[in-house]
Amino acid sequence: QGGYFFSPHESATSSKLFNYFAQYLEGSLFDWQMGDLMPSCTAGDVRFRYEVQDPTVVSVLGMLRKQDDERLKITPRTMHGIGDANAATIGLVHAGHSGARAMILAEDSDSKNRAHMVRGLLFLWSIPASRLAGVALERELSESSFATQVEGVFGLFLALLGAVWLLVWGETFGAMETTLVFFTGAVFGYLALKSAVRKGAGRRWHGVWCRVAKWANAPPEWRVEDSYVPAPPTGNKLGEGDD
Repeated sequence: QGGYFFSPHESATSSKLFNYFAQYLEGSLFDWQMGDLMPSCTAGDVRFRYEVQDPTVVSVLGMLRKQDDERLKITPRTMHGIGDANAATIGLVHAGHSGARAMILAEDSDSKNRAHMVRGLLFLWSIPASRLAGVALERELSESSFATQVEGVFGLFLALLGAVWLLVWGETFGAMETTLVFFTGAVFGYLALKSAVRKGAGRRWHGVWCRVAKWANAPPEWRVEDSYVPAPPTGNKLGEGDD
């Protein structure tokens, strides 16, 4: 089984007006040809061919229910007394011959793999984000020790991971683990804040913008890095020195 899918591109009114204006400038606005009167594939259209191969045998884990017309219907099985309705509902369909235990183990493995992938991406994102957070807090992680950089990355990563857990599972499920992750991230963040190189006094968000523009290789006139200068020493006052 298969077929074709086609979705024509619908340009916005502003885009059409700009296109007509560009054609007017180049003198091709009224340059009509026979091919323009016939439908054709244009830039932005989505068109592809697909094929579907249904499995000959499937395994279903669910519950048989009888409808009003005496027909049987397979619905997800609800495990009463285990969490809420969403967490206690099981409905699986796998290709081929599979037992209930094998299907549950396969779903559990896939769920762990997806969770590990998301955590890996979140950890990689925490590396540049921790440096931007350091700039916003007048710290320079890139010039600090390796241990301080690791503390900053893990502090932000664990705080974000705890926030995701709280958003997904709520306050009733895994509250102890979520609290522990939040606390560990706060400790790592505090250690990084205390031991990182202090730099960039004043105009913190301007320093963040300068750092993002520098990573994006923006022109120098878009960023004024002179305002992001090292902070003055906090030891001896100006004009004082050792005798």
